[in-house]
Amino acid sequence: MRINYPSPNQIIIDFNDQQGQIRTNAVGLESIISTLSEKRRHIQPEVPRSLSGVSLSNETDPMWSVTSNPESQSLNFRHPGYGWLSFSLSNQQARLLGRMLLDDPEAP
Repeated sequence: MRINYPSPNQIIIDFNDQQGQIRTNAVGLESIISTLSEKRRHIQPEVPRSLSGVSLSNETDPMWSVTSNPESQSLNFRHPGYGWLSFSLSNQQARLLGRMLLDDPEAP
């Protein structure tokens, strides 16, 4: 697979075989990434449940927001490649995360 950027607002993904290529812009690419990530959750093996042996891409001080409702908290992070990612935590898990982030000795 080859990826080309013919202009700042366009990407071409060439599959180097008889399948052809995809030519799209940022909005189209976001749609492709979203669709692929949704399909990935149904393919085995599943995404590892621990970080052991996993290579991570680290974003320093990403934009983030929190949205709340009575039963849960949504923690939202902006990734420059994936877009906004949202994780819903029960209030109990949100409190645990808060304690762990503050390095609370009471946290497990």
